[in-house]
Amino acid sequence: MRRIRLLLVDDHSMVRQALRNHVARWPDIELVGEAANGEEAVRLTDNLSPDVVVMDIRMPRMNGIEATERILRAHPSVCIIGLSFETGTNKQEALLRAGACMVLDKGTSSEQLHNIISQAVDRYRGVCLPRRR
Repeated sequence: MRRIRLLLVDDHSMVRQALRNHVARWPDIELVGEAANGEEAVRLTDNLSPDVVVMDIRMPRMNGIEATERILRAHPSVCIIGLSFETGTNKQEALLRAGACMVLDKGTSSEQLHNIISQAVDRYRGVCLPRRR
């Protein structure tokens, strides 16, 4: 079974820590890195080649919308899943227009997040994820 390579992007260290703790329990997902802002997310995507990026929308230095646009311009096969308290807003719509596969509320449960990441990979395998050897 191929593991899903995941990059977490959020400017709040406690959110990243909580997500990291959840991901550690998922044997099919490998956390390859963490970023605290959009600039770091772009750089780490270039260096780490994740399959999926879980991206906050509101961050300093570069927001998730701009980071999503830049990442997908250089790496169109990466699946970006937005994670925000601002679901159902113009920012969510902007992130989807930028190319995110979906946007989830930060209140999403760990089980739901895991299932959604797995389903996104399955659903977008031909569109978002390259087949790696």
